[in-house]
Amino acid sequence: MTAHTTQDPKLSPDTNAGARLSNWFATLVLVPTVPMLLASVAALALFYLAPARFGAILARLPGESFLRTALVFAPATLFAVVVLAFLYAIDRPEDSPVEAEEATREKPDGARLAAWIALVPVAPGLLLSSALWALSFVSPSRLERLIEPLPGTSYIRRLIPFAPPLLFLAAFILLAYLFLSAPRDVERPVIRKTGLQRFTDVSVFTTLVFAVLAFMLALAALATYHFKPDTFAALIAHIPLDEMVRTLMMFSPAILFALVVLAVLYLMKGDRHPLGEDDVDEAVAAGVPLRENAATMVLVAGLSFSAVAAIGVLGTLAYMLLR
Repeated sequence: MTAHTTQDPKLSPDTNAGARLSNWFATLVLVPTVPMLLASVAALALFYLAPARFGAILARLPGESFLRTALVFAPATLFAVVVLAFLYAIDRPEDSPVEAEEATREKPDGARLAAWIALVPVAPGLLLSSALWALSFVSPSRLERLIEPLPGTSYIRRLIPFAPPLLFLAAFILLAYLFLSAPRDVERPVIRKTGLQRFTDVSVFTTLVFAVLAFMLALAALATYHFKPDTFAALIAHIPLDEMVRTLMMFSPAILFALVVLAVLYLMKGDRHPLGEDDVDEAVAAGVPLRENAATMVLVAGLSFSAVAAIGVLGTLAYMLLR
C-alpha cells in the first residue's frame, strides 16, 4: 500500500524558480533606476537653485537628440512599471481564515459612507489641481492664458501651489480610513494588516492602469515619430524645447520613484505570508506588523503621490498638444 502525498503548489520547484526570477527582476530594476532617480532630482534641484547654469547646459543639448532620448526613455520606464505592477497584482497570497471572517463581519456605518461621499469632490479636485500645478511649472504663460477668463484669477493663482498637497493629504486620509478602519467586533491588529494589504493592492492597481495607458500613448508617439515624422512634427511644432524639457523634468522623478517603490514593495511582499489566528498575537508581540505596516504605509503614500504627479504631467502635456 503506497502512501500518496500532496505537494503544496507554493513550494514546487517551478513556483520557487519563478518567484526567485521575479525577485531578481525587481532587484535588477533598482540598479539603474535609483541612480536615474537621483540624477533627475539633481537636475530638478539645479533648475531651481541655478537656473542660469541649467539654461547654459540645456543650450548645448540639440533638440533632436533630446526628443529622441525622451521618446525612448518614456516607453522603457513605463514598461518596467507595468511589469512590476502586474507581478505584484498577480502574486496574491491566499486569504487567511481571519480575512474571510472579517469580510462576513464588516458592517457599513455612517462615518464610512461620509468618507466615500467626501471623496467625490476631493479626487477630481486633486487631479485637476495637479494638472494646473504641473502646467504652472512647465508653461506659466499657458497657465495665465487658461485662468485669465475665470473669476477670482488672483485667488486661483495663489491656491495652485498649495491645493495639490492639501487635497492629496485629504484623499490619502480618507482612503486610509476606509481601508484601515476596523469593524467593531474584529480585533484591531488583524484588521490593520489585512486592511493595509487591500489599500496597497488598490494603489498598485491604480498605478498599473495609469502605467498601461501612458505606455500605450508613449508607444503611439514613438511609432508616429518613426513612421509619420511629418505628423509628429506638426503635433509638437507649437511646443518649445524649454517646455518639453520641463515636462520631462517633472515626469522623470515621478515615474522613476514609482518604479523604485513598486520594486521595494514587491521584494517586501515576497517575504510575507498570511497570518492565521494563532500567529497574530505572536507577531504583534514581536512588533513585526507595526514596523511592516508603517513602512508599507510610507511606500503606498509615495507611490500614490508619484502616480498623481505623473497623471498631472500627462494632463499638462495633453493640454499643450491640443492647444
